[in-house]
Amino acid sequence: MAEGLSDFVIVSGLSGAGRTTAIKALEDIGFYAVDNLPVALLESFYRYCLDSSMGRVAVGIHTKTKEDVGVFEEAFKKITRDNGVFLLFLEAEKGILLKRFRETRRFHPLRGKSIVEAIIREKELLAPVKELAHKVVDTTDMNSYALRRCIFDLFRGLVDGRFRVSLTTFGFKKGMPSYVDMLFDVRGLPNPYYEEDLRDLDGRDEKVFSYVFSTAEAEKFFSSLLAFVVEALESLKGDGRLSINIGVGCTGGRHRSVAVAERLGDALRRKGYRVSLFHRELGEYKDLLP
Repeated sequence: MAEGLSDFVIVSGLSGAGRTTAIKALEDIGFYAVDNLPVALLESFYRYCLDSSMGRVAVGIHTKTKEDVGVFEEAFKKITRDNGVFLLFLEAEKGILLKRFRETRRFHPLRGKSIVEAIIREKELLAPVKELAHKVVDTTDMNSYALRRCIFDLFRGLVDGRFRVSLTTFGFKKGMPSYVDMLFDVRGLPNPYYEEDLRDLDGRDEKVFSYVFSTAEAEKFFSSLLAFVVEALESLKGDGRLSINIGVGCTGGRHRSVAVAERLGDALRRKGYRVSLFHRELGEYKDLLP
């Protein structure tokens, strides 16, 4: 099945990994959303959706016991005999899940254990569900906003069918985003940080932009980068993909990566792609208009 191509999306995963956020994001882009559907009702609910022509549906499923997992596996195998069913599984590192539970002061659904024990047990319990997933998303370094963007990039391309490119800029010293499909390191380009009059500006500024691309080597690099990305996107389109998230990183995530992503995004927009830009270190998100 091609990633993201679905009329019936099931969202599962570890508690605290963002299932509810993902369900709400799917609802925002036109899916009829139901969260915490009892696993025993999955097959009958799916048949009901087919019979009533409900359109695109997103269902949040949480399995708390080994018996629940067994019921889910059986139902899932039956409904995936049809086309249009997609299972999304969300996970995150143990330390991050623990931090999220402590911050929200919520109890873990697997009661009777410490939170750490419950997290470990749930990961073991849901391993068979993860194995069935069409897409596994690690939300370790995602806040709710970044997860929403990830969901939009996976599924919103269904709205008009045009391939969607999401560009994320970041600073390596603050960590690489785990959710990108393709990543480019632009630290070899001229660095405006060492120019006193440019240091406090960012890659959106014309002076910084001009400095980053001030050498013949920088222009050659960008030309090669654009050609590679376009060829890769065309290959992915041929494989049935509808979206991709590309990371562009420099040291601090404010100058070179932003300038390159702005130029790359504009070039891809001109070629007919739907493009969005998320400058992580600047806290800015924007869609590039056609």
